[in-house]
Amino acid sequence: MIKRKLVTSLLTFFISTLIITLFVPIDILLGENNEPRDFFNFFDDFIIYSIYIGAGIFLYGLPLSIVIEKILKKSKEARFFFTFALHLLLGIIPFFLLWFFTLFSIMISVLFFIVDEILRTINSKSFKK
Repeated sequence: MIKRKLVTSLLTFFISTLIITLFVPIDILLGENNEPRDFFNFFDDFIIYSIYIGAGIFLYGLPLSIVIEKILKKSKEARFFFTFALHLLLGIIPFFLLWFFTLFSIMISVLFFIVDEILRTINSKSFKK
């Protein structure tokens, strides 16, 4: 389980950082859209976003996801629903610290849930063979 969660964290980190960097450049986020975009701006934005997203995923999302899985391990029927609901709820909690990033937090927590479920399905199918 820990290995799958680490892989989920890494995949979520790269996917979310890439998507957010592509669609929400820091210049637009800060209201300074004066210069044309080029590769170096993209790379700078990617580095800046990766620091914040990485800290959020690895220091907040990963441990909480492990706790969620431990709590719901015995729940077979409603595991999917409760796991999704808890990921979504815990994605909203950063609202109280940094309300501006709540939308990003919710999107990343849902992406984390989706990637984790895909990896869980792949692992369970490979063990059945």
